[in-house]
Amino acid sequence: MLPVADAYDRRTLLATTIAAMLFPEADWRRDGESDAQFADRTRAMLQKRYLTPLRAAAMLPEVSAWPQFVYSSRQGPDRLGCVWAV
Repeated sequence: MLPVADAYDRRTLLATTIAAMLFPEADWRRDGESDAQFADRTRAMLQKRYLTPLRAAAMLPEVSAWPQFVYSSRQGPDRLGCVWAV
């Protein structure tokens, strides 16, 4: 899984914004902590408390699982030409 501070979040600030909503500065900011440190810490908490358990519960196939899917040239049961060999 990509870290929440990957290039996509640097462009959209989606994970940063969600983390800021879940962990407001008034309640979660530490004394002497910079804005960047606070954003990094809250994104890490977002990942640990919400994103990782959500991904585990969704049981999404990881990139390493893709070789388990066997594709054939004939039309399979789903009519997309693939046979699921999980």
